[in-house]
Amino acid sequence: MNTERSMKKDKKKSFQIECRVVIGGKYGKIKGFNFYFQKNERLKPFQRRKLLELSDLYISNLIDEEIRSGRTIEMIDKSLHQLDNSNTDEELQEHWNSIYDKYGMRIPQLERRWYRDNEVPDIGEVGGVSEPIKSTVVEYLKSKKGFKKVYEF
Repeated sequence: MNTERSMKKDKKKSFQIECRVVIGGKYGKIKGFNFYFQKNERLKPFQRRKLLELSDLYISNLIDEEIRSGRTIEMIDKSLHQLDNSNTDEELQEHWNSIYDKYGMRIPQLERRWYRDNEVPDIGEVGGVSEPIKSTVVEYLKSKKGFKKVYEF
């Protein structure tokens, strides 16, 4: 009797693990959040909610930062707008991933993850920037699209 119970539990556990997500599936992941699509090609409801809420906060902070730096509303990048709740999960993923790729290093909560995802070496906690790391970061930033001017450290 005890072995039957354990077999049922093992079968149930393997089914739960099997149905969760497809890592590296055809849709990829939501960058910065590490959310993956389920087998039914949708995000879990709490993941969708969290993506919409946090992206709203991050994007509004980026827009506020742009305005505080002296730019007018017309000068702010037109692709930098809130995610639309009526969009499908794939459209949300496409829009958020483009924002993350372009502005991820300016979001304090996602900064370390953005540097890790883009394989930029860590500058370090305290003590200034060494020349090899500084030159590597400057070369990387020059190679990326959308960076018109690289400022000196």
